[in-house]
Amino acid sequence: MDERAKVAFDSALTAVAIRKYEQLSDGIPSSQVISEICEALEDLGKLRSGKMPNYDKWVSLFYNWYQPSHIRLAYLMIAPKINNDVTENLHIVDFGCGVLAMQFGVVFAVADALKQGRSIYEVRIDSLDASQHMIHMGQEIWKQFKIEARKDAELKHLSSAFEIVKSQINPSETKLSNNITWAKSSKSECWLSAMHVTYAANRSTVRQELQAMVTKLNPDKCFATAHDDTASKTLLSAVWSFIDASKYHKIQKSGKPPQSSTKLTNITKWRKQLYREVKHPFLNRNVTWEWDKPVVWIYTKNTS
Repeated sequence: MDERAKVAFDSALTAVAIRKYEQLSDGIPSSQVISEICEALEDLGKLRSGKMPNYDKWVSLFYNWYQPSHIRLAYLMIAPKINNDVTENLHIVDFGCGVLAMQFGVVFAVADALKQGRSIYEVRIDSLDASQHMIHMGQEIWKQFKIEARKDAELKHLSSAFEIVKSQINPSETKLSNNITWAKSSKSECWLSAMHVTYAANRSTVRQELQAMVTKLNPDKCFATAHDDTASKTLLSAVWSFIDASKYHKIQKSGKPPQSSTKLTNITKWRKQLYREVKHPFLNRNVTWEWDKPVVWIYTKNTS
């Protein structure tokens, strides 16, 4: 990931956070604003125990503490694959896309590939999530990131990558296998992504939807991520148990706690300024690019 591109993303994330915060708090008493923020942060705290938050408009705003690390996790998974396995076109279906971490990871990876002289003509991403608040937040950051990239002449490959990566937002997570727009192009590499999408509350639904998509898409690769703890890995195993081991080769990777953290200066500063008014400890933490101990499963279709 280019360091200048990371700075541009930090600027975009912060600009959108400030703008969205002003919109949500406009005309509301400060006491209610503080209550909404604390409730959202406590809801996000459920993620530490593997429980699903209520991804509403306030939660989607303060998800900015998690988003950069999810983007970097997506990037680390797919960048080598884009550089080595994608010859011209790529189609990705991103199930449970949230604030579009996979989409951002892809644009970073495509920019890297272009900088190395690779030829990639089109990457199409179909993104799906039950929370329209999360999707909308991701779209706003995406638009602002494009603006910030254009401001820096040194980010010409990133600007080109934005033109290559085409996104389509699908309205819901229901009856996905019936969506005929997902028919796989014979000339495209096809991937299915499901990052941190499995909770105890939605295990059965997620399994059914992923199984239907694998049947429909016949993807070349499937990517799944979760927290590196016993409960999360057990859920992951239950959800992906339908995969045909004779058809797909599985690679499992467990991350190590980062030895150092790279802080996003602008969004960290904004959150810590807000901490002066809203004394919630989550706001007083650095926002970093590193993810603490993820588990990654990659299924690759057997060629023999």
